[in-house]
Amino acid sequence: MNNYKKEDVLSVVVSFNPTELIRENLDALTKQAAQVVVLDNGSNAEAVAILKDAEATHENLRVFYNEENKGIAARLNEGVALAKEMQKPLLLTMDQDTVLEDDCVEKQLAVLNKDETVASVGIKRVEKHEEKEYYYKDYLITSGTLSIVERLEKAGGYRDELFVDMVDIDISLALRKAGYNLAITNGAGMNHKVGEYEEKKILGITHRYLSHSPQRFYSLYKNTVIINRLYKKDFRKFCFKLNFFKVVEFIKICLEKDSREKYRNAIQGIKDGKKAYVTFVKEN
Repeated sequence: MNNYKKEDVLSVVVSFNPTELIRENLDALTKQAAQVVVLDNGSNAEAVAILKDAEATHENLRVFYNEENKGIAARLNEGVALAKEMQKPLLLTMDQDTVLEDDCVEKQLAVLNKDETVASVGIKRVEKHEEKEYYYKDYLITSGTLSIVERLEKAGGYRDELFVDMVDIDISLALRKAGYNLAITNGAGMNHKVGEYEEKKILGITHRYLSHSPQRFYSLYKNTVIINRLYKKDFRKFCFKLNFFKVVEFIKICLEKDSREKYRNAIQGIKDGKKAYVTFVKEN
């Protein structure tokens, strides 16, 4: 049996131009993790001021102010290295716009201590799941996930090349391929902002959808191709579902502003994803 406790947890928040919401995020984190680190990706002066004020408020919070935006994956790998340096066996990864409810980490620790097959434990964003203490999942989102550092390393760590999109799916599938389970703890929740929603009326019916910038569509479709080619042999069913939802999303681009540009970027992303995968395989 494992015997992890709060003192074993380093929480890493990757930030880029955070708003005032990050104060709530850090207030909750500093109460539940032994040490909290913010790895900033070259935020503007206003955001840096917010981070400096938060850093002065919490003794167990440290902010690294980086000038370059290296994306999420590279910063999370820095978090893994920091956890090893600080001798923290557990890493809690967080987005800047997520706020944990009370006792989340305590409930996650209980799962890791009870089930030695689990490498990472996530938290539900919405309703609780029946009456189970926890249950297995195909993949976990980055924010609010508590992972065993040693197992992250055995799975190869986070893939820098993905930069932002699909980083969570990649590490989830890599951990499962390495033989570990992923779990969601029940009875714990978090407020997690997933993006900006837009609405459009067609034939009198209001359609609500999550909107992305043209650049994000490029990244999303490029990385979808890479993930599919990396894992389709081991997780054929999962990759089929991922591709299905991306096709649906591709069709829905017609609802969005600047749809032509977004379609062009998505198609270019698909083309470049094939090239990027070939390059990646050769380098590894």
